[in-house]
Order: sequence, then structure tokens, then C-alpha cells
Amino acid sequence: MRPAMSMRLVQLLLAGTVVCFVVATGYISYLIVERQQALRQVSSYNTTWAVNQALVEFTRLEQRVAAFAVPGSGIDEDEVALRFEILLNRLDILQRGETVEFIKQISDGHQIVRRLREMLGSAEPMLSQLRQPGVAVDLGRMLSSFDPALALLASTAAQNGAERVAEDQKALLRLHYVFTGVAAGLIVCGVALILLLLWNNRLLGRAHAELHGLADDLRATSAALQTQNHRFRAALGNMSQGLCMFDTQGHLVVWNERFGEMFGLSYAVLKPGVSLDELILEAGEGDSSASLRLVHSQQQGLIRDHRSSVFVQECTDGRAISVTHAALGDGGWIATYEDITDLRRVEHQIIHMAHFDSLTDLANRVLFGEKLDQALSRARQDQSFLAIMCLDLDRFKDVNDTLGHQRGDELLKCVADRLRHNVRDKDLVARVGGDEFTLLLLSSDEPRDLDAIASRLIEAVSAPYEIDGQEVLIGLSIGIAEFKASSDDADVLLKQADLALYEAKTSGKRTFRFFEPQMDDQLQARKGLEADLRKALPNNELDVFYQPVMHAVREEVCGFEALIRWRHPTRGMIPPDEFIPVAEDIGLIVNIGDWVLRQACEQATRWPTDIRIAVNLSPAQFRSQALVQAVVNALAATGLCANRLELEITESVLLEDSEHTLTILHQLRELGVRVALDDFGTGYSSLSYLRSFPFDKIKIDQSFIRDMSENSHHLPIVELVIALGRDLGVTTTAEGVETEDQFRKLQALGCTELQGYFFGRPAPASKIRLSDGKTRRRGPTAA
Repeated sequence: MRPAMSMRLVQLLLAGTVVCFVVATGYISYLIVERQQALRQVSSYNTTWAVNQALVEFTRLEQRVAAFAVPGSGIDEDEVALRFEILLNRLDILQRGETVEFIKQISDGHQIVRRLREMLGSAEPMLSQLRQPGVAVDLGRMLSSFDPALALLASTAAQNGAERVAEDQKALLRLHYVFTGVAAGLIVCGVALILLLLWNNRLLGRAHAELHGLADDLRATSAALQTQNHRFRAALGNMSQGLCMFDTQGHLVVWNERFGEMFGLSYAVLKPGVSLDELILEAGEGDSSASLRLVHSQQQGLIRDHRSSVFVQECTDGRAISVTHAALGDGGWIATYEDITDLRRVEHQIIHMAHFDSLTDLANRVLFGEKLDQALSRARQDQSFLAIMCLDLDRFKDVNDTLGHQRGDELLKCVADRLRHNVRDKDLVARVGGDEFTLLLLSSDEPRDLDAIASRLIEAVSAPYEIDGQEVLIGLSIGIAEFKASSDDADVLLKQADLALYEAKTSGKRTFRFFEPQMDDQLQARKGLEADLRKALPNNELDVFYQPVMHAVREEVCGFEALIRWRHPTRGMIPPDEFIPVAEDIGLIVNIGDWVLRQACEQATRWPTDIRIAVNLSPAQFRSQALVQAVVNALAATGLCANRLELEITESVLLEDSEHTLTILHQLRELGVRVALDDFGTGYSSLSYLRSFPFDKIKIDQSFIRDMSENSHHLPIVELVIALGRDLGVTTTAEGVETEDQFRKLQALGCTELQGYFFGRPAPASKIRLSDGKTRRRGPTAA
């Protein structure tokens, strides 16, 4: 086909493609309008919403009426009346617009709406009488009778709405398929247009290329040698390595500027035909020239033997030069020289980072493991001394939480410095965790006194710190394991030291313990106890005992404290101080605490209304974010008045996150629940807590009561706390009253309430006897 005919054909095809584009674009606009109308029709269906909203508002009215019937729920008549008015408005919506037609189509639908209207008219007068006994319950029954009918109405509306939506979705799907087809056609047209344009450009470019082809070939041929030469010089000049090439006679043939810079060679010295020996003689006596001589001494053997090699030369000026020497086939040689000093420095930094802690610059877990393996290998060979210590900081978490992580990091640096200064240089201190350290103690010319070392470390680390002008106090616990058998490996030693550390932490902290074989048995026993405790609640092995609280003036029972007990199927009764810490460690204390709260509230409803029930709360329950809801659920489920429930907390609860805890305590007070501060006087800042939150009760720790007669210092403290409670208008309860003398002294001092074995031991609910709700002195006893 001739070029002119080809060009006309291309023009016709281009015009046809443009027309297809215009038609397809118009049809797509039409489809978009159709889809928008279909979507608008789908969104207009509000029958289901109207019916469901009526059912929702009816349910909310039922809930408010039911909550109003619960004492202490906080629901008043105005909130019930508001929900009643909202329901009437929703009922009016059901009798207007498209909803009316839908209700007529349902069997008995119109009758349901009419009866609902009549029932609400009958119920309206009862709203003003809700405070009268039984009115709220009657209103709740009247409302609940309409639940099935409204549920049927809502279900039918949902089904009707789903059918209409399904029809509209089918129409939208058809429009989607048409839209997709047109879009695909546009894509085909676009591809055709691109191909036609390419064809057109090809026809034009072919002729142009034929005209300029010969001229380009001539210019390329004439410039090839010059370009190659420029490129070769540019490549040499921009190389980061120094390069030199010598021929068979040992004369310089090729070099670059970098070669001269690296070895202090001037332009006057570097010239074709000069030998390497002459370059060294002309170089002078500087550091760079010394580097050239060192490199040349290494290359002499390679040049003589006509061998290739790569080596690194350490120079006297601190540089490290990598040399790549290659023998050429004609007997000459070529070499490149690269300054890798910075690379070596980076490699050393990477190696350091891989083996040392970035914060304290102590050895990390990896380096400690390597050194421990090496030391164990030597100890097995010569039976030398070897010991490791696991160190853990006491109260470091409190510092982090109160002062922030930045000051916590500064504290860790100070601790690391003190550890370094209190061990020998040959011993290895490592940081293996957040506030966990390990110490590898090696053999010495003198016997190693591990007791003295551990005591010295505890004393050094426990001394006060000053961080940003604030004094910080922490402690140190240490577990020690010694290498004693050739079969011991690193994992065994670390496990033994860790078990000893655990024993030190549980023994009161700021101390050290040596590993003993029975520690492993204790750990296994602990794991067994954890497994059994996980099954205790589902197997109904837990029980709640109740200890009476006496009013000091009236000498009669005014309340009980709920205390949990565990009847183990094989071990019998396990004391709370043994399994409660385990429950806190494994995360069961929240579930157990909620269960105790529910059981105690339920039992209190069987006692006279002037008897209160006290329940202890764990710090973990405050961290669970669900404590307030658990209290609300327990009160609602049992019907116990909120003012009969006392929740006891210790100062450790406020110590963890006082702001968060105070928020929860204020929420509990808003429910009407009483809050007591337990074990008063044994914490860190009791008086500050009394100022930050208005506690209803202060419980004086039994340690003060027990030694009140023998210890002359305890009686003034007890008297001061009772006077403080009286001035603040707070109830004071003395715990641990066991004798008549203690009872009379506390009564004379004006203590409000008394609790202890003198009045009764904790007993299950079935063993408690209350006569006329008033039991004096030793009233509630085991039956």
C-alpha cells in the first residue's frame, strides 16, 4: 500500500474512534443518572427504621421502669417520663406516611398499634405515681405484655425492607453490568486509538530515519574514539579507589588522581614510564609515603611471582587500605587501592552494638552468653571457680511510673556505673532486660566471698540517687548460682540463679539468696498451685467466710467482712495469703474478686437492713477498667442497697496510679457505696491519701492493736488515728482485737467499730446466727 493511501486510512480510523468515544461518554452519563436514581430509591425506604425505632424506644422505657424499681439505681421519674414522651412520638410516626400502608398489610398490625396507643394512655397517669410501692412493677408488667407483638411487627418490617432492598439491588446489578460493558468498550477504543497513533508515528518516523541515518552514522564514527577517550578519563577521575597499571618492564602506564592523593604523589612525579621504586624514592618521608612503602613491600612478592591477591594494609597514620592486585597476561600488573578506614570504624561500631547495651554500655545478653560458655568450658577443664548472679531492681517500676521513662533511663545508667565500680575488671556485668542485670564472677588468686560481694552490691545500688534534683530510692535483690558439676551448662546455671532471685524477691527484697535444690521443688509446687487455682472457681472449691464487725458503743454487730477461703480437694483449707498472690500473678484475681463481691452482696440481703457487708478489692481490679460495672452488676443482680456495701482498699492501690484510682473511687461514691482505707498506717503516705479522697472509714492495722499493751509507742499512735478520724468525721475500725483489755481500751479511746477473734472468727454464712438482728459482744459464732 502506498504511503498516501496508508495516511488516509489512518485518518478515517482515527475519526471513527473519536466518534465511538463521544457516544460511549454520553451513554455512561446516562447510566450514572440511572444508578443515582436507583440508589436514591433504595435510601428512601424508612419503614423498617420507623418500626425498629418504636421497638427500641419501647425497650428503653421498659429498662428505665425496671431500673427505677431497683433501690439506689439513680433513675428518677423525669427520665422515665422523658422516655414515655419519646415513645409517643415514635408511635405518631407509625401512623403517618408509608408506614401506615405497611402496617395495614400486616395481619393485626393496625390492631397492635391501636392497642399500644390505648395501653400507653392507660399507663400515662401511673407516671406521676411511680414513687408509690408496686406502681413501677405494675407498669413494668403492663409494658412487658406488648413485647411479643412489637417484636412481630419489627420482624415483619425487617423482612419487608429486605425484600425491597433485594429487588433494588437486582436493578443496580443490571445497571452495573451495562456500565462495566461500556467501560470495557471505552478501554478497547482507547487501545485502538493508541495503536493507530503509533502506526501513524511509525510511518512518519520511517521516512525521517532514512533521511538522517547516513549522517548519524558518519558523525558517530568520527566521534567514537574521542568519546571513548573522554569516558575513560572520566571513569578514572571519578573512581573512589586509587588505580595504577604497570607494564612488563615495571613502568607506569595508567594512573588516576586518587592514586596520587592517597600516597602523597605530585603531578610532577606521576608520569608515564616511571617505575614503582622511583615513585617511592620521590615520595618523601610523610605519612602517606610511609603508607606507600608498606603497601609496596606487600606487593613485591605478588609482582615477582606474577600472582593476583587481595589484602588489607594497616598504615602508621591510622588508615586501613584495601589493595586488589591483579596480574596481567602480558606480564604487567594492575592494582586498585581503597581507603576503608571509615568502613572499618562502622564495622567495629556494629560489632559493639551487637554485644553491648545501647543505654548503659554494659554487655548485653548475647555477649554474656558467649562469655559464660567460654568460662564454663575453662571451669570444666581445670575445675576452677565460677559463679553468676541475677540482679533485679526493687521498686524500679514505681520510679518509671512516677518520674517518667527518661529519668528511669538515667537511673539505669547510674546503677550500671555503680555495678561496674564494685566488681573487678575481669568480671562481666551485663544488662539482660529492663531492670534486670547479670554478673559473671570468674576465678581469682584469692577465694571469692560471694556473701560479701552480694552485700556490697546491694549496699551500693540501694544508696540514694539524685536524678534531676530529685532523690530516688530503690533496692536490689540478687540470686546466686555456683558452678559445682561438670554437667552444669549455661541454661542450668541461669535457671538456678533465677530461682534464687525469685526466692530473694519473695523474702522481702533488698537481699540475696543462694540456689538450693529445694527451690526447684518450690517452683514446681507453685506451678501446681497455679494449675489447681485455675480450676478452683469452676469446681466450686472457693467459699466466702464472714467475720463480724462490732459497734463499740452499742456492743452489737453492725456489719461483716467477706473473706475468701479455698477448700482444696487434697490439701484441705489453703490460707488466703498463700493463694491470693498467686491469683494476682496469673491474672485470676479479677474474676475471683467479682465472684466474691456477688456472693457477699447476695448473702447480705438475707440479713437485717442495718447490717453492712465489707469486701476487699485488689489493685488488679482497679487496673481491669471494669470495677465500677462489676459493682453495679452485683447490686442490680442481688437488690442490695448501695449504702450497705463497703469496699476496702489498701494504700498500695493508690500508689500504682493515684489519678486513675481516685477517678474510680469517686464513681463508686456516686453509686452510694462506702469506701474504707484498710491497713491504715502501714503504707507510704496515709495522710496524703486522706486529703485526696474523703474515705468513709479508716481501718487501723492489727499490728498496732496487737502490741498496744506491750509497746508503749503503739498506744499513742492508735489514739492519734482515732482522734484524726473523729475530727474528720470518719468511722474508725480497729482490727485484730483479741482480748478484753484491748476491747476496753479501744472503747475508752472512742474507736467507732471493733473487729477480731474476741468477737468471732471468720465463718461460713451457714454458721452465722443473728438473734433479732442484734448480737452483742461474741454474738455471731460458729453453730
